[in-house]
Amino acid sequence: MAQTQKMHVVVIGAGPAGLAVALGLSRLGCTVDVLEKHVDFSVRGSTLGLAKNGSKALRELTNVDDLQNTLLEMGISMERSGGSMLTWSTLHDWLLERVRAQPDRITLHMNTKIVSLDDVTDECSIKVRCEGDVVYEGQLLVAADGVNSQIRSLLGLDPAIWTGKYVWRGGVVVDDKSPELEALLDKGVVPLGFKAFGPTLIAVFNHHTSLPRKLTWVVTSGDPNIQQKTTTPWDLIKPLSNEEDEHFVVLKKLFEHSAPQECAGSNKLSTMEIPSEDGSGWGGRGRVTIIGDAAHAMRPASGQGTSLAFEDCLILCRKVKGHMEEISKSRKGCEHVMQEFENERLPRVRKIWDTEKKVSEASYTSKPITLSDDYTEWIVLDYPQLCTPLPVDYTRERTYRARSYDVRRTGTRTGFLQALFLENTCITSFDEH
Repeated sequence: MAQTQKMHVVVIGAGPAGLAVALGLSRLGCTVDVLEKHVDFSVRGSTLGLAKNGSKALRELTNVDDLQNTLLEMGISMERSGGSMLTWSTLHDWLLERVRAQPDRITLHMNTKIVSLDDVTDECSIKVRCEGDVVYEGQLLVAADGVNSQIRSLLGLDPAIWTGKYVWRGGVVVDDKSPELEALLDKGVVPLGFKAFGPTLIAVFNHHTSLPRKLTWVVTSGDPNIQQKTTTPWDLIKPLSNEEDEHFVVLKKLFEHSAPQECAGSNKLSTMEIPSEDGSGWGGRGRVTIIGDAAHAMRPASGQGTSLAFEDCLILCRKVKGHMEEISKSRKGCEHVMQEFENERLPRVRKIWDTEKKVSEASYTSKPITLSDDYTEWIVLDYPQLCTPLPVDYTRERTYRARSYDVRRTGTRTGFLQALFLENTCITSFDEH
C-alpha cells in the first residue's frame, strides 16, 4: 500500500470512529493528528452493538484477518444476526492499543480544546487553532466528535435534535454482595428480555462469557417528569413494578450496585437530522468532512450507529486512496472529493436512519414491526460498496423470513438483523469498487 503522495490529516475526536479512521488513513501512508477534548479515557457508555456490516468495515480498516473471532473474545455473539455486543470501553481500548502502536504515523493529543478553524481558499492546508495558541495543520480534517460535535457548530450547521427521551447507561460486576444478580449470569445474552415500564424501557446485557461476571444495562425513557440530573432509573421503574414480581428485587439490586453517577445522571437522547435531498452531502465543506454520529446520529435499535460510523471510515479511506493528489493540491479539489464521499453515502445512511427511527419508536408501543427480507439482505449484501440505495425492484428469492417483534407482548426482542448468516470474506486492501 505504498503511496507516492504523502498527506497529513487532522481527526477530531478519539472515540471508536476517530480511532478507526486514523488507523485506516495510516495504512495509506498518511500521518494523522487525533485531537481529543477529554483529559483521559474514562469509561463512557455501557454496551454497543456492532452489526455484521460494521465488523466487515472494521476488518478492512484494521487489516485484522481474524477479526470476527477477536470480536467474539471481546464481546457477545449475537448468533441470529451474525453481529456482536460489546462494551464501549472494550472496543475502544482495542482500537486505542493499535493507534498507540503507530507513534510514527498517529499522534494522539488529549485535553485539546478547539477555538477555531482557518480554511482559507488559496492555501494547501486547514489550520485548527486550539487553546494555548497551539495550531494543527492538515490537508484534510475529519470530524468524528460525536452527536454534540463542535466542528458542526464551527461550520454553522444545525445542532443535534432531542428526541424527547433520556438515556442512562451503566454496568456492574457481580460479586458476593449481590447474590440476587448471580442468576442472570446463566440466563443468556439478554437475561431479562427487553422490559417496558410505561414509557421506560430497560435492557440488561450479560457479558459473562467474555468479561467474567460483567453485566451492563441501558434505560431509556420519555417520562415527562424526569429531572435530568437527579431522576434515577429506579425512580421511574419502582412505581410501575410489582414487589412480588421476580424482576423487582433483581432490578433494585442492579441499580443499588451500579455507580451513583451512572444512575443519577441521564443524558438527552439526541439525533442528527439527515438531509432529505441528495446533492449537497451532510454538511462538510472545504477541507472538512464529517463522519459517524457527528454526521448522522440515530436512535439506538440494532447496532447500526457504530456500524455506519465504521462504514463512513472505510469509504472515506477509499476516497482518500484514489484521490490523494487532488485532495492535497487544493481546497477546491478536496471539497469536490469530500462532497462525492458524503453524497455517495447519503442514500444508504438515510434509509438505515429512517428504519432505525421506526424500529426504536415502535419499542414504546404495542404495535409490532416487520421489516422485509429485501432490507435485511441489503444491509450486508451492499458490502463492500456500502453506498447504494435500496433498489425498488429488489426481487431475489429468499429462504428465510425476518420476524417481527413486540416488546410488551413477548418480553423479548428479535431484531431485523437476525436473519443475516452470510459468511465473512476477508478484504485487506482499500480497493475502489
